[in-house]
Amino acid sequence: MKSQIKFIVFILLLETCSFFSCKKDGEIINNYTSVTSSDTSVPKFVIIVVDGPRWEETGGNTMHQYQPFLYDSLKQEGCLFSKFYNFGATFTVPGHVAISTGAYENVANNGLQLPSNPGFLQLFTKKYNLSANKAWLVTSKDKLEVIKNCTDSNWNNNFICSSDCGVNGLGTGYRDDSTTFQRAMNVLNIHHPTVLFIQLREPDFSGHANNWPAYLEGIKAGDRYAWLIWKQLQNDDFYKGKTTFIVTNDHGRHPDGTLDGFVSHGDGCLGCRHINLFVAGPSIKKNLTINSIYEQIDIHKTMCKLFSLDSSFAQGRYIQEIIK
Repeated sequence: MKSQIKFIVFILLLETCSFFSCKKDGEIINNYTSVTSSDTSVPKFVIIVVDGPRWEETGGNTMHQYQPFLYDSLKQEGCLFSKFYNFGATFTVPGHVAISTGAYENVANNGLQLPSNPGFLQLFTKKYNLSANKAWLVTSKDKLEVIKNCTDSNWNNNFICSSDCGVNGLGTGYRDDSTTFQRAMNVLNIHHPTVLFIQLREPDFSGHANNWPAYLEGIKAGDRYAWLIWKQLQNDDFYKGKTTFIVTNDHGRHPDGTLDGFVSHGDGCLGCRHINLFVAGPSIKKNLTINSIYEQIDIHKTMCKLFSLDSSFAQGRYIQEIIK
């Protein structure tokens, strides 16, 4: 009880401090034909991480002009969170590690340091005895290939998923989100994976380039991509009614007036910590806004509970109030 009170006080302090101080993608390809499969015995999981938008331009924008699909169409299908935070290191790789493993870990942000604990991809592969092409990691940033493995001796180099990261794997550089979207859709249609982890580099990429119009377009593009992937899942009997679907962020960005504003991120300001979370699926309530305080590592704990995965590594809490 005391820890929960401290947690809430910390949020209030952050909000108070924040109040006072604190390459454009191509057209979306959306004409896909589903390939159905009779293998429906295993529940499915698809997660999309949109890299680095600020709360001011996403959930904190009351008009939701940059995320119309998430806050209109998708909202009807699941739960949106208004007070969701990254309380770890607010950089790309540590943020994805927290989402994937359920533990905050200050791993290197260059993709050269594996996380300590297994993430969703390894846990799913082991639990459901998946072949490599039934668990996929598809990312715009090559460095995020590190989240498919870990250093734990019981898991290192075991239960490894298929991956399509960056230009051509770790060390080859970033690629446009339009390419990542097309690759993810191809994976869904050709391989029908049980678990698919997708990462989009925008709007973080354009934010760092101090390109405000491209930054906003990156948020809008990520919103459209998430909606198109959701529609694809609903049009495929392999996934429809069997898939838990998540859209979230790894970190936010500095608010205006803090350092260089939207250009950067990485400290403990509220702008860097306040992020989005949307969850939908067969076990999830619909058309609900969650105003309770939750944090990034709670995603892992909740998914472990839903899919009967090993949660012994996770530090987060089970988000029971979204469950039917």
